[in-house]
Amino acid sequence: MPSTQSPVPRKMMRRGKRSFASLKCLGAYDRSKFANLNHICDECYQLYRDQTIHVACREDCFRNDIFFGCVDALLLSHEHKSLKEMINHINGRK
Repeated sequence: MPSTQSPVPRKMMRRGKRSFASLKCLGAYDRSKFANLNHICDECYQLYRDQTIHVACREDCFRNDIFFGCVDALLLSHEHKSLKEMINHINGRK
């Protein structure tokens, strides 16, 4: 049975991998986990409309206080544990 979802365009996938590498993420590229973490920074930007926060949120491959400040500001504190697991995964930690 064919999937009803359209595949992610190659251009978008390459852009994600480039972002992954530019943030110095050291683990395996997982498009879904990376997109979820990146989405939090995007939403935080929408909340504050401050490019500096958007950039700082992604620094050190999401391993920073600004990222978790955004998580709290977006009322996602209940997801801290799963987000830390995602961050550890894309940074090569188990």
